[in-house]
Formats: sequence, C-alpha cells, structure tokens
Amino acid sequence: MVLVDNGPDPDSLMVIQESARLTLEGCSEVDLQVITGQGNVGFGQGHNLAITANSTYHLILNPDVILEEDALAMACVFMDEHPEVGLISPHAVSPDGRQQYLCKRYPSLLTLALRAWAPAGIKKLFDRRLSAYEMRSECESGSPFINPPIVSGCFMFFRTKLFLESGMFSPDYFLYFEDFDLSLRVGERSRLAYVPQVRITHHGGSTAQKGFSHVGMFTRSGKIFFQKHGIKIW
Repeated sequence: MVLVDNGPDPDSLMVIQESARLTLEGCSEVDLQVITGQGNVGFGQGHNLAITANSTYHLILNPDVILEEDALAMACVFMDEHPEVGLISPHAVSPDGRQQYLCKRYPSLLTLALRAWAPAGIKKLFDRRLSAYEMRSECESGSPFINPPIVSGCFMFFRTKLFLESGMFSPDYFLYFEDFDLSLRVGERSRLAYVPQVRITHHGGSTAQKGFSHVGMFTRSGKIFFQKHGIKIW
C-alpha cells in the first residue's frame, strides 16, 4: 500500500498512518509506504507519485465514490476479454439513483459554460447539445461501447503499462481537466471503453457549487487544456 500525503499538517499524516496500520492488521504480506514532504502538488501529481510499475491494473478513484461489490472483478474480466482496451469508465449513479454520464465528447466553451453555470431553464433549451456531449444515448443502451473520447477522473481503471506509457497525469494541471487531457493521450495509444457492468455510486457535486476557488481552478485548467489541444467555441 502506498499513501501519498499532499498536506502540510504532520498531525494529519499521523492519523492517516494509524488508519492505514489498522486497515492492514492481519495482512502481514502487505507493505506500507508513505510518500510525504512534497506539499500539495495537486490531484494528478499526487496519483503519479503512488503508481507502482509492477501491477497489471491501476485504479484512479475519488473518495466520494462507492463501488459495487463486484465492480473491480467485472473490470478485470472485461480487460481480460478485450486486450485492445486500456482504460475503462463505469456506469455511475448519484445517491438518489439518477444516472450520471462520465463519458464525454470533446468540449466547447459554450457547452462547459452551460453545464457549469446555466440555470435549469436555459439548460433545458440546450438539452440536445448537452445530451450529445454527455453521450447519453450510448450510456443508456445497457451495453458496453468503445472509444468515448473523454472519461471522468472519478473512476479510471487502467492497464498500468498504458498509464505509464501515456505519461500519466500532466503536471500542468493542479485540479480539473487533467482527466480530459489524459483521456485524449490514452486514446492515441489504446481504446477506451464504457462498461455498464462496472457500477459505482458517485457523490460528487458541480464545480460552481464548490465556491470561487474551485471556479478559478477550473477556469485556469480549462485554459491550459484548450491551449494544448485546441479551442472549440461552439
């Protein structure tokens, strides 16, 4: 087990280490490695520090995600049956049971603005656009589909070798858009897949509801993303 402490508070590290120790009680074959001292290097860089090259698969998972009991088993089965696939995105629902759409097409500035800040009435007017962007018809079919251009970073199930060969998360992003950037780079080397048999519950909220600091980080990361991959207005 590798723990990456991105915080400056030594007391919080002690709590993390103690929690890990209790979790690993009775698992003498598991070694605990703690990586600390680098400060808050961001979401992607923190994950990069935790990677171990001797694994077959590597899971990026947000703390606000709850896995179905067989989620990882189903992901492994799909990967074993589809060697051309290097990255899986799951079927996700909110705590109230509504489906979330974690697969995306390449974003435009208008689409991102609508999703982040438009009131419900305005979003309804643009529902066809938002539906196409979120690939709703593909994700509601009940069947896996191959090559969504972009998948959410709340759950990314990788072949470890592909994750490493794709350059992992870019250090250019502190938070937001690092998953968009990585998805596009992975798609140049392998296939991505939406697999509805892999099921999660995601408690995440919208960026705009998290305060001005998150809106600022979202805006800065979006600028970096479009500078690297090309801007789409409409």
